[in-house]
Amino acid sequence: MPRRYEFGRADEAIHPDSMRATIAELVSTFIFVFAGEGSVLALDKLYKETGPPASGLVMIALAHALALFAAVAASINVSGGHVNPAVTFGCLVGGRISVVRAIYYWIAQLLGSIVASLLLRLVTNGMRPVGFYVTSGVGEMHGLILEIVLTFGLVYVVYATAIDPKRGSIGIMAPLAIGLVVGANILVGGPFDGAAMNPARAFGPSLGRLLRWNTYNHFHWNISEEIIRETADAMVSSGLAALGYQYINLGDVKTLQLGLQPSETAGERPETLAITGRDPDMLEVGNGGMTNDEYIAHFSIWALAKSPLIIGCDVRAMSNETYQILSNSEVIAVNQDRLGVQGRKVKEGDLEVWAGPLTNNRVAVVLWNRGSSRATVTAPFSDIGLRADLADARDLWVHMTIPSVKEQISADLDSHACKMYILTPK
Repeated sequence: MPRRYEFGRADEAIHPDSMRATIAELVSTFIFVFAGEGSVLALDKLYKETGPPASGLVMIALAHALALFAAVAASINVSGGHVNPAVTFGCLVGGRISVVRAIYYWIAQLLGSIVASLLLRLVTNGMRPVGFYVTSGVGEMHGLILEIVLTFGLVYVVYATAIDPKRGSIGIMAPLAIGLVVGANILVGGPFDGAAMNPARAFGPSLGRLLRWNTYNHFHWNISEEIIRETADAMVSSGLAALGYQYINLGDVKTLQLGLQPSETAGERPETLAITGRDPDMLEVGNGGMTNDEYIAHFSIWALAKSPLIIGCDVRAMSNETYQILSNSEVIAVNQDRLGVQGRKVKEGDLEVWAGPLTNNRVAVVLWNRGSSRATVTAPFSDIGLRADLADARDLWVHMTIPSVKEQISADLDSHACKMYILTPK
């Protein structure tokens, strides 16, 4: 007998059963994403300085398995316990669900993930859920193939234990089986790409780092409709909007001014406030109190740390130097790189080195002289995660490429100055 596919009756869109099932999918997806992603943030919090131990992967896998077990068990008698757009798609292809209900489920699942991610940011004081990512040394195509295989295994188990009419008594253990296969797949795929297996789980945490402008750093309480309108016009006319600065935030008195703070005593080194989570907050570029080199270092570190790039100066009257910093498309591209992995400090002291992986096995690196005199800062490739002995180095502030750099990258830097490179292995 041929399989029948249904678009859905007109009354199904507003039927109470559809509404209950949709709400069940939203709540169950929220439970799963909140607990699963929360376990990742908890591990990061516990081992912030040393990095998580190998047993941390078991903790994350167990948290996801238990959360999904509970989420599926709670919703299976109402919505079928999909908790995953991929499962809903499989049911749609298999003729087990109408198009109308599938669309409702997808919307609910994505909303549940978004709400869970936003709530996690709130309760963790700004830590950003990770979602889907590809680790250094793993190509995007490798990650895609791995996700396809892992997701196939998950959907197969869901279909066999929870959906197939011939499942018999095995359906009783469907929530447990689904949770276990997710936990097992995370143990396999977690170190490579996070093992999402679920578009909703990846969607909420990975909505992206926003580029925007905030009122508080420069205007404090003295804000008006005219200033907002003029600022929006200036962002468009200057080309900043085209580069991605497409949001205007109205800050309040509680907004923190983070970043390189100017010293109270001339000649003292500016201090860097600690970067927690992935949101060091607004940029001070163009607000005065720092040299141009210090502004460049400030912007470079914020971009590498994958912080939201929030302009804090008066863009209507910014200098050309400020504009050149804020509009550096190559540095912005590091911040917005699809790999989404936060850069970190790999060398302490006055001569700091910061580095982070990018797509296509590239590495972004910042060499930063925080000392009081000119000095040479060096970063061996082995220290910054570059798995090659030879690489082309793209200078993101000079906009020139240094070909065939061997084994390490160095720069002679004035006090408080930095160099930012993208290293592409050869």
